[in-house]
Amino acid sequence: RHVVAGWAEIVKHAVIQASTPGGERGDLATFLARNARALSPAVDPAISYLIWRNVDLKARVVAADEREAGIRAFLNFGHTLGHAVEAAGYTLLHGEAVALGMRAAMRIGCQLGLCEDVDVARVDALLDQFGLPRHAPLDAKLVMAGLTSDKKRAAGRQRWVMPLAGGGVQLRDDVAPEMVEAGLRAVVQP
Repeated sequence: RHVVAGWAEIVKHAVIQASTPGGERGDLATFLARNARALSPAVDPAISYLIWRNVDLKARVVAADEREAGIRAFLNFGHTLGHAVEAAGYTLLHGEAVALGMRAAMRIGCQLGLCEDVDVARVDALLDQFGLPRHAPLDAKLVMAGLTSDKKRAAGRQRWVMPLAGGGVQLRDDVAPEMVEAGLRAVVQP
């Protein structure tokens, strides 16, 4: 379960890659989509390559923004709602909560007109390929309350890392609570 949860951070990197220094649109996402079945701890060359790509991406982002004043915040994609799920006391692993946060963020991005259904389907498919949850038995009110303690709030406004069509992300602080609730409904277990 912990290994599966770890894939969430790798899928996150695939989504944000186009917005990072030296990032090539879709390169990591394409690799993941083509190689998901072959990727396992027992397949050393593929895992070694994937670890190198993810460490390289994160190192480039941190080097470009050591004080988290700009693009380093992109590493928080999926974490805004993911941390709220964790703060609400659920027993999900961090990666499972982040995966749900990414799924919700993709849908919020569509509501904002930043991405399209095809982008949501692409990220959902990647998360599905690695066995990450689509839904969880969450209390939406508790999760919404958990957003108030998020460290990414600035000047009383929630900062969100929102997906862009075709890949990449941007920071937004204009996400209406109704949009968040709609995104959250998509990941609450029916």
